[in-house]
Amino acid sequence: MIDTITKHEQIGEVWYKSSTKAKSINITVKPFTPVKVSIPQTISLVQAESTVEQNIDWIKREVAKMDQVEQEFTIFRPHFIYKFQDVIIDFRKADVSEITVIQETDNYLLVHSPRIAVFSETQQSHIIENIITPKMKEWCKHNVAKRAKELAKIHNITIPRVTIRKSKTRWGSLGKKNTLNLSLYTATLPSDLIDYVILHELAHTKYRDHSKLYWGYLKSLAPKFKEESDRLKKFRIGII
Repeated sequence: MIDTITKHEQIGEVWYKSSTKAKSINITVKPFTPVKVSIPQTISLVQAESTVEQNIDWIKREVAKMDQVEQEFTIFRPHFIYKFQDVIIDFRKADVSEITVIQETDNYLLVHSPRIAVFSETQQSHIIENIITPKMKEWCKHNVAKRAKELAKIHNITIPRVTIRKSKTRWGSLGKKNTLNLSLYTATLPSDLIDYVILHELAHTKYRDHSKLYWGYLKSLAPKFKEESDRLKKFRIGII
């Protein structure tokens, strides 16, 4: 039985795997996974590698297409670097049985993962809930909350408290007692859009609705709010 992953200099990782169902060599290119080559049990690895070389131009075109798809989403892989702001989370394959944080500083996480081709859905969830989300929340507490207090002071707006929440429906909201609530996913935004999210909510301390008076006040706080609002719509609230 063949089940091996090799590194090809032109197309990256290639996963050769024997298949009882395959009647001929079948090459599959999908996002977030190595190029997969399903091999009938009567065919050798050498023959499969030769078939890959014969189809290398097609495979390269398909890999390029998948790269474009991957840019639309974030899926964590056993060998992968995830970045937000000045924080780097570095996933590396190692001789471990489960995903383990090896090293942590304010701006860096080294994570060792088993030597597998792809993470399962359970492993993906673990990474998001137990590694990425806490790091984002920590970053927001030190940076976004601080920035909110700075902007409030600049514009003479009183807010009793800033909270960082795991909100996936809103970038921010204003509580009844003017508590400013911000989504931890603001960590994925450019700095000027973080400011816009904060100012959008601070403007609600004076006008709770979205009346003309509100928009006029917001413009005094954020002169480019229309442009920033349009840009913000292009960002997803979340990690993936």
